[in-house]
Amino acid sequence: MDPSIYLSDSLNIMVASDYAKNLYVYQADSLFGKWQLHHKPIALIGTESRAGGRFFADQKGLILPVQNFTKGYGYGVSLYRFSFKDAAIL
Repeated sequence: MDPSIYLSDSLNIMVASDYAKNLYVYQADSLFGKWQLHHKPIALIGTESRAGGRFFADQKGLILPVQNFTKGYGYGVSLYRFSFKDAAIL
């Protein structure tokens, strides 16, 4: 559910959620390449585990808006920072 994708010359990342409230991270060599689970596949668990928009970048990494449904759908949005160095999520 709610996939969000980030493509660049050096990084191709996609996140998507399941009904068990897990946010998974996938990576590929290109948009049309074979998408595989990242070696650390679960990025978020719980009521803030569905993407709420597209990735955007700053000097420290990628930021992903995430839906906060603590008190129901549409309750709020949180921002999570993702940093990818040497194929690891920090």
